[in-house]
Amino acid sequence: MKLEFGKDLPASLKQRYSPLRQWVQAHRVELLLFLLLWGTFAYFYQSTQQNEAARFDQTRAIVEDHTLAINNYWWNSADVIRYTKNGQDNIYPNKAPGTTLLAVPVFWVVTHVLRPFEAVGLPEWVYWHLVAYLTIIFTIGLLSALAAVAIYKVLMRITHDASFSVFAVLAIWLGTMAFPFSTLFFSHQLAAALLSIGFYLMFMLRRDEIRSFRRAVALLGAAGILMGFTVTTEYPTGLLVAVLMIYTGWAVSRATFGRKEKGYLAAAFFFGLGIGAGVLVMYNIAAFGKVFYVPYEAYAKAGSSFPVYSRGLLGLRWLGMPHFLHALASITIYPPIGILYIGVEKWRVYASNPVLWLVIPGMTIMLWQRKLRPEGLLVLSLIVAYVLFITSYGDSIYDWSGASYLGPRHIIPLLPFLALPIYYGGRKFRLVFYPLLAISVFYMLLATAVEPRVPYPFENPARDSFLPDYLRGHLAQNTDTLFDPEHRKLTKDSTAFNLGKVARLPGSYQLAPLMLWWLVIGSALLVTAARNDSLAQPDFAGLADSSIRPPATKQGPEDGNPEI
Repeated sequence: MKLEFGKDLPASLKQRYSPLRQWVQAHRVELLLFLLLWGTFAYFYQSTQQNEAARFDQTRAIVEDHTLAINNYWWNSADVIRYTKNGQDNIYPNKAPGTTLLAVPVFWVVTHVLRPFEAVGLPEWVYWHLVAYLTIIFTIGLLSALAAVAIYKVLMRITHDASFSVFAVLAIWLGTMAFPFSTLFFSHQLAAALLSIGFYLMFMLRRDEIRSFRRAVALLGAAGILMGFTVTTEYPTGLLVAVLMIYTGWAVSRATFGRKEKGYLAAAFFFGLGIGAGVLVMYNIAAFGKVFYVPYEAYAKAGSSFPVYSRGLLGLRWLGMPHFLHALASITIYPPIGILYIGVEKWRVYASNPVLWLVIPGMTIMLWQRKLRPEGLLVLSLIVAYVLFITSYGDSIYDWSGASYLGPRHIIPLLPFLALPIYYGGRKFRLVFYPLLAISVFYMLLATAVEPRVPYPFENPARDSFLPDYLRGHLAQNTDTLFDPEHRKLTKDSTAFNLGKVARLPGSYQLAPLMLWWLVIGSALLVTAARNDSLAQPDFAGLADSSIRPPATKQGPEDGNPEI
């Protein structure tokens, strides 16, 4: 019988538990991974700046005013455009609408739950920060944690290795920009989550996990909706979706269904894709009276404050190989925005996301092994597409980083897919993986705790901002407000907070509760994953249920064994 970790339990255990307890027992690793990450993201509130405020303006306008225009709230943000339609001027965010639209139901529920507290004395400006905080938790943070579980399940189906699959997922979700951006009301991590979950649904078909034709149609339709809505959320992800469409077509062609059924599967995917992308079309028609319109087109006019959009295709143009190599080095190995950067000065290590170096040997392993090659080619194609996009956008690190000097934030939707090569690279080079993971998590934790939207180009953010501010206990620094003209602060010195700061812990101890959370939930996660691996061993005494045993045949390089 085929091995399926996290699904099958020994018969002796099945008799002792109710269906719900059986399900929890079977999915403890996934549940603990979700709790670890979601609890971590909920520990931080970054308040808002221009980008997030524009989105909240439109969410509020939809819920309260039933309009897409933010004429009543645009003073919160400078990330807006003025658009004239039918002789009337309106103001809109200069963003793709997906994040705003997805937040509407959560925003509506949260505002209705908190209104009674405002009626009994909760200050309005505090009320709006609570609304923003809870909206972020139940949109960006929640979906990011769910996406981590989806990628974990993909790794499990490939490797049958719970313990190291957990480490590979944590390397991405805590050791890269995915961590701080899971606490921000930006679109990048939401797009990454939608892509990850959609990819998981496609991968189920690729691995013949879906035996029911109706279920396969439903899941591919859902995957299509997620892919389409990803483009509605973050325009450049159209590049990633195009690559994933090719992968989906290949997976459908190899599915164990007849030709007619495969046609229905393809139709279901494209129908879902049309639904997800159709939301963007309907938004454009309602807001701008056009089927296709990108708000950044407003900046392509002469005299714009953002002249980059007037060059090439809204800032996209090929400037030659020297420019490409300079941009590539800037977003990878050099500070301030290089995600692979790691350096030593005066016996101190400064870094960004150096665990991503292991993508290189991991990709080599995946491309070498025949059964891993399809996913290896998929990830490689995604990397090439997005690297070309970022390095062709604008002509300075301001453009390549997206004006956030933590790193090239536009690359975030790609990051979840790098968990696959990181698994193989990290497994092959364990002695390097663990210290690189620790360094990456450390600096991403500091970036999240101090201020992830690095406001201006420090020569080296890790050295000049994150570490010194952490050592001084100067955490949660943002002072920008939301719907509050008087700019009042939530804490002594900021509108951003972490839960330790809200509890008035000294700066040097504000991360202590989070460390306790990591110790308790993280330890339980690793112990449970290790127990799953031990239960899967064929010589495990006392458990006779063959459904938890791995295949009897010896694995080699052609069978997906991570060792070569």
